[in-house]
Amino acid sequence: LPERHLLSYLDAILRIYNQYGRRDNKYKARIKILVESMGAEAFSRIVEEDWEKYNKDGALTLTAEQIEHAKTYFPPPAYQTFSQQQLQASQDKLSAQFEDSEFVRWFNQNTREH
Repeated sequence: LPERHLLSYLDAILRIYNQYGRRDNKYKARIKILVESMGAEAFSRIVEEDWEKYNKDGALTLTAEQIEHAKTYFPPPAYQTFSQQQLQASQDKLSAQFEDSEFVRWFNQNTREH
């Protein structure tokens, strides 16, 4: 999706959510519930059709100046770089934690694979 269409496409997504989303149960009034019930492909197809019909190249299409102005609000993150020595020290510390039986018990009870 080109940047210039981001706002108009998001508007189409919200319009479809407002049209088909559940309002009878506040716990199910979420877009993820709608996508799961319709299926991702069906939801995507309906959004595309709506976007093509109502929003594409319309008033919500962004100009290059608007895009550049919006980018000024999101500076790039100040990533920190680590040397190989620092990474190895961190790995050694983690390995040492797994030798602690209390940590291992906590880890096994409170974490799971993604």
